[in-house]
Amino acid sequence: MVKNNLYDAVLFDVDGTLVYTLPGYMEGLVGEVLSDLGKKTNGKNISKLVKEFWFKGDREVFLREKFGVDPDLFWSTFREHDPPGRRMEATRAYYDVWVINHIRKMSIKTGIVTGAPREISMMNLGLLKEQEFDVKINAYDEYGVRAKPNPHGIELCLDILGVKPERAMYVGNGDEDIFAARAAGVDGALILRGDYEFPNLNPKITVYSLWELKGLIRSC
Repeated sequence: MVKNNLYDAVLFDVDGTLVYTLPGYMEGLVGEVLSDLGKKTNGKNISKLVKEFWFKGDREVFLREKFGVDPDLFWSTFREHDPPGRRMEATRAYYDVWVINHIRKMSIKTGIVTGAPREISMMNLGLLKEQEFDVKINAYDEYGVRAKPNPHGIELCLDILGVKPERAMYVGNGDEDIFAARAAGVDGALILRGDYEFPNLNPKITVYSLWELKGLIRSC
């Protein structure tokens, strides 16, 4: 029996989906930034707060309400503490990224829609070595592409690929990824890497490894 593809394109987030930072890196980084901004951090709570901040959307609201800092000031200071060289030393590719080129061999287009600035995304993608992508989009307001959970980046990627939303999947590790996928009309796949749980998110697809995507792409 010939199996047909359910999708013409699979798009990916990068941070936490295809690559990860070593344990403690982001916690230490956010702590440094808050210290520079004159905010004391409670050692017992900082780990939980940083995970919530990093994995859930509405970061600007979180920065104001939980950390008590101006978002623009926080991010400008964050970038000073997080240059590509430092991030690269603490970043690794996930073991299963090789699946991407297997997906491409199924005549499926692949794309990147990341919320990272270009210098960080270029460093991250460099870790993926031989994995190929047809389109790479930085959903970053400063580049004229509205940030997730706005669907702008996904929509732009699909437009360039020439793929209809109902024939596409977007894979990410956070609620903003799933919200963006829903708004764009594509199937959102939440990949759980063991870092954070989303009990009330209810994505259309949940996977624990990129390997699982191969079975989901083909119809019976």
